[in-house]
Amino acid sequence: MKITTLMDDQPSSLFKNEHGLSFYIQAHNTNILFDTGASSLYLENARKLSLPIEEVDTLIISHGHYDHTGGLSDFLKINKSAKIYMQKDALLPHYHDEKYIGIDPTLDLSSRVTFLSSSKKINDHLYLLSELSYPQDGMYEGEDHHLDPFLHEQSLIIDEEILIAGCAHNGIMHIINAFHDHFHHYPRLVIGGFHLRSKKDLEGCEELAYALKKTKATFYTGHCTSDEAYKKMKPIMNDQLHRFHIGESINH
Repeated sequence: MKITTLMDDQPSSLFKNEHGLSFYIQAHNTNILFDTGASSLYLENARKLSLPIEEVDTLIISHGHYDHTGGLSDFLKINKSAKIYMQKDALLPHYHDEKYIGIDPTLDLSSRVTFLSSSKKINDHLYLLSELSYPQDGMYEGEDHHLDPFLHEQSLIIDEEILIAGCAHNGIMHIINAFHDHFHHYPRLVIGGFHLRSKKDLEGCEELAYALKKTKATFYTGHCTSDEAYKKMKPIMNDQLHRFHIGESINH
């Protein structure tokens, strides 16, 4: 299995970057795209890496925020056959305070997307973990602007060993514990953003680092994991924690 980062927040001398996330995953003779960044820039990086987006078999949308779905319209123009999975609540309006951060409301996804309302086993190798709820201050959903329960978030599990999260709005430890509840063991590898950006998040990130360390998993993080959070967690987790960067691949 090979996971290549197509988009991340960190500047790169060789690739375009933006506040967004996208991974290209090659596993079991299947090409999987996980999220599409905030724009079409991930496509430029994919071309530079000779990773053909038109040959993607499966697209997973982790949740309904622009920095994970902004390149979706360009994907639909290039790729005409991939199966696309997202939770149905991803289409609801989403806000950070008063700012709209949801999926482009003019985008017609009805003919291409399989909308889910729970976790789903895609095949013998791929499983989508959802059905978690973890409301956060400042994040809102729906026309009535209610606190977002993040039921639209899902994580990808490969071979019951590898966990790939988008932003882990539901809390990375909560997601890992849900993985453990379902498969009765911890993941061997965890990749994704941990959503550690606010002052409150930073106050608890050392405690989180000790909890993650106990799972004995290897972690790769970026996107919404701030530099300050990473610097606090790295000395605790040592070789269990790494950053992913655009253009780099993780082989397992």
